[in-house]
Amino acid sequence: MKLILCLNSLEKAILLLDEAIAIDSSYVLAYTHKSQCLDRLGRVQEALQTCLSAEKYALENPYYYTLKGVYLEKSGKVEVAHKAYQKSFMLFGEELKKKPDANVCINYIMAKYLYDGKEMSGQEMESLMPVTFTASEKKDVLDFFKTVSLVQAKQGLLGKPVDTRKK
Repeated sequence: MKLILCLNSLEKAILLLDEAIAIDSSYVLAYTHKSQCLDRLGRVQEALQTCLSAEKYALENPYYYTLKGVYLEKSGKVEVAHKAYQKSFMLFGEELKKKPDANVCINYIMAKYLYDGKEMSGQEMESLMPVTFTASEKKDVLDFFKTVSLVQAKQGLLGKPVDTRKK
């Protein structure tokens, strides 16, 4: 992971991730990290292909489908990306029912935005939260989206310049 964070070590990180994949071809995290390295090197098509190679091991992984959607969208395959985002939204919804916590909820709301592209008010976001959430948990989720808007989060995922000025 330290190699991934250092731009001049991305090629070495890719080689190590290839070794990890050779040892355990079902290790989804190795594929996703390799995809991210390739993406940072501007090799989006390779990132997409690497990501797609993990699909048979990640059928119930909502994070995988978000990443798949991002690389599809970056590759200009917006309609197919939409389907990946929809799957991510559905899987995060299932995970949120099993494990109602703020981080899963943030990803669930983000997946909904990626899927339908509609901005949401705080009240709309709150309606997506589990009824078991405490006031503190609701505040954590809403504060996250006050700091980073849905639009900014998507821009960041797609590698586009993020406008951080408050409007």
